[in-house]
This record gives sequence, C-alpha cells and structure tokens, in this order.
Amino acid sequence: MRIYIKQEGQQWVQNDGGTLVIKTTEGENTLYENDIREFAVTQVAKQLHIVALTSNNTLIHWYGESTFASQRLPVEGLELQGISLIADANDHVHLLYLQKRPRGTGFTLMHCRLKDTWREAIRVCTNISGRREDYTIAFNNSDNYLHLVYISRIEPALLYRCFDQKAEIWTGAAPLLRQDCYQPLLLPSDTSILLVWIENSDNGETLLKARFNTKTWEKVAVIATTPKDLFEVGFALNQGYPEVAWIQGDQLYASRYDTAWSSPQAHYRSVAKKQNQLMRGKAGCCMCIMYSFTASASQTHIDLKPDTQPDTQPDTRSIA
Repeated sequence: MRIYIKQEGQQWVQNDGGTLVIKTTEGENTLYENDIREFAVTQVAKQLHIVALTSNNTLIHWYGESTFASQRLPVEGLELQGISLIADANDHVHLLYLQKRPRGTGFTLMHCRLKDTWREAIRVCTNISGRREDYTIAFNNSDNYLHLVYISRIEPALLYRCFDQKAEIWTGAAPLLRQDCYQPLLLPSDTSILLVWIENSDNGETLLKARFNTKTWEKVAVIATTPKDLFEVGFALNQGYPEVAWIQGDQLYASRYDTAWSSPQAHYRSVAKKQNQLMRGKAGCCMCIMYSFTASASQTHIDLKPDTQPDTQPDTRSIA
C-alpha cells in the first residue's frame, strides 16, 4: 500500500512487504523493517504523522518533516487491525483502530487523540465489522465534528455517528440505510462531506448512491444503476466540483456533481490513475481514494454509438 503526500519534499509513504518506507526528494528512508502489517498517515502543517501496526500487535507513531522521531503507543494486549489517522482544523491528530473484543466475537472501534501527548483511547462502538473498508471518517469544517459512517455487524444497515470535540463525546448510532451495502467512502470539503456507497437491489442490479451532509444529511441520490458489478470507487475534483469514479468491466466511469449528478461518462482506463492520497483543507487532513485524469473528460471520454450504450444508466431519482 502506498499513500501519496501533497507536501514539498515529501512524496509518499509505503508498506513494501512489511518494510515501512518514506520517499522524499532526497531519496527513500526506511522507518521500520520487515514487521509492518498496516499503516496510516496524516499531516499537521508541514509535519507528517504516521502510525503503523506491527505483526506483534504494537502501534508505533512517527512524526517529523525531513527527520522522524518515534514512540510506541500504549494499547491493551488484544488483537488490533483497521487503523486510520485524521487531523482536525485545530491541528489535533485522531487515531481510530479496530480492537478484538476480549470475549465473544467481533471488534470494538477505538479512538484516541494526540494533543501534545496521546490521550487514553475511548470506545466508539461495538456493532462494527472487522474490516477497515467497512468504516470511513472525515471532518466537516462547518461544524468541526468528526463524522463516522460504518457498516453494522449485526444487521443490514449503514450507521452514522459523530464526535463532538467540545463535549469530547460520541453520539449514538443513527441509521442512514437499512439494507445490505458495502464500500462506504467519505470525501471532505471546507463546507460539506460527501458519502458514497454501493448496494444491491432486489432485482439483482448494482446501485451506486451518494448523499451530502452540510449541517444535516440531505436526500439520497442514485448516481448509477447497472446489472454488472462495479468496483474501485473513488473521487476526483473536476474544476473544483466533486466527481465520483469507478471501474465497470474494462472501462472507467465518472459522474460529476454541479447542482445535480451528471450522467455517467465512460473513459478508457488508461486516462486516469487511482491513488491513496492525503487531502488537506480547512477541515483538516485525511486520506482519500482519488482518481487523477491525464486529460480533461471532454478529451478522453468514449463516445458510444446508440447500439453500444453502457450498461450503466444514470438515475436522477432522489429518495428519502
């Protein structure tokens, strides 16, 4: 796994077969060898923060600009996985991770904050799957809450919570959807957050859906409907407007939001590159799955003949 960084002098951080490597303009620097299971990255000003989970269940925190200091985080002796890092608008770092429950099955999502020193971890929820791709986090600058969307472990549902930084508490779980779904992703901006996810309809179709949150959750929009599977969902920014992109068959599709979602356009897969990328703004810094196009959509989209229309059809309906 590689995470790209938009910072002068720093290019990417990568887990290369268990070895944690950072690439700068001066070359590659090995932070830890042969023992890394997973890692996460965020940024505060020019300082990079990296937390990695080792094979012996240890969390290590590196921080710095060109040279890096490190420290081990105190955690309970339980199995850990699914770590993520995010920085807020006040330059505080938040670490979330999944911790195996001491009795029974399942995991607990834990949350700890770095304010000069690491605070004691608090429990967020227990009704969550043990997969990192089943939860997503982002800050919204308009309310400065940490927003969490995750898939329920107990029932078919997409659940939502937020962390109030002033009160330092998490809200209870609110259902956004009571149906099987997967791959929820949040894209933050300075004024709102965008949530997308995939779900399967009763008639066997695959739906790609989206929902904005400014101060409340808006109506659900159906971006695309297809009888085929779609995968590798990510985001792009097209002249400042959010765009959702995904792979379907051997083609890349994208839909842009202006005042409504555009009809999906088909592109050759070679015109875009998908990356794990740090996104920074007034709301803070977090990693997002981003597509970067090598040329404008008008230059690279595929003009399909009427008898070769894509299976993906736009759906302009909005549902509550």
